[in-house]
Amino acid sequence: MLTNYWKAWWKALRPFSFTTALIPTILGGLLGWIEGRFSLALFLLVITSGVLLQAGTNLINDYFEFKQGLIGDKANLGISFKDRTPIEKFIFISGILSFASVIPLGLYFIYLRGLPILLLGMIGLWGGYAYTGEPFVYKKKGLGPLLVFFLMGNLMVFGSYYMQTAKLSWYPWLSSIPICLLTSLLLISNELRDIKDDAKHGIKTMSVRLGEKKSIKIFRLIFIITYISQIILVEFNLLSQLSLLTIIISPIGLRLNRLIVANRKKLVFETAYFHLYFGSILIISELLSKFII
Repeated sequence: MLTNYWKAWWKALRPFSFTTALIPTILGGLLGWIEGRFSLALFLLVITSGVLLQAGTNLINDYFEFKQGLIGDKANLGISFKDRTPIEKFIFISGILSFASVIPLGLYFIYLRGLPILLLGMIGLWGGYAYTGEPFVYKKKGLGPLLVFFLMGNLMVFGSYYMQTAKLSWYPWLSSIPICLLTSLLLISNELRDIKDDAKHGIKTMSVRLGEKKSIKIFRLIFIITYISQIILVEFNLLSQLSLLTIIISPIGLRLNRLIVANRKKLVFETAYFHLYFGSILIISELLSKFII
C-alpha cells in the first residue's frame, strides 16, 4: 500500500513538467549574463525557487482534481477513492510546503531587489495555486493557456533576469516569447488529453469551451507561430542567428501532429520533451553566440 501511495505522490509531482520552470529561469539568468551581470549563487537560488513553485502547483492541482472526482490517471495504482483521501491530504500538504519553502527565498530576493520581486512573487504564488485552487480556478474559466504564457513564461524569465541585473527592460519579455508559446502548447496538450473527462465533470477549460477541432487547430498554429516569432526576434537582434538551430527539432512537430489523434497521453510527454529540447538548444546557442559570433 505504501508503495502505491508513493507512486500516487510521485505521479502528482509530475517531475517531467519541471522543464517549464527550469528553461525560463535558466534563460532569464543567461540574458542577465549577456548584459554583463551574473551571480552564480543567485542563479541557482532562482532556479530552485522556480522548481519548488512548479512542484507546489502540480501537487495542489492533483489535490483539487481529486476533490472534483478526477482520478482516472491513477486508476491503475489500485487505490480506491476512499483510500486515496489520506494520500491526497498528504499531497495537498506537500504542495503547501513547496509554496512555503519558496517564501524564505522570496524574502531574500526582496531584500536584494525590492518591491518588483515582491509583486512577481505574489503573482507567481497566486498563479500556482489558483490554476485549480478555489475560489478563482482560472482553469475552469478557460484562461489556463493564456495565463501560463505569462506566469510560466514571461514572468519567470523576467524575474530571473531582474535578479541578475536589477533592471526593468523589455528585453527578457520579448526574448522569451517562443518559450512562452511552448508553455501554452504544453498546457493545451494536457487539455486535449483530458477534454472528455473535463467536459463530463463540467470543467470548462479553453479546449472544452472551443471544442476539440478548434483546439487542435490552435495547437498546430502555436507550434508554427513559435518558429515565426523566433525568426522575428532574430531579425530584430533580440536572439542570435545561432538560435535558429532549433529548426533541427522541428520534425518533432510531425510526431506531435500524429499523437494528437493517436495517443494524447503520449502527446503530453512528447510536448514536454519538445519544450525541453527547444529551450535547451535556444539557451546553449545564445551562450555560444557570445563566443563564436
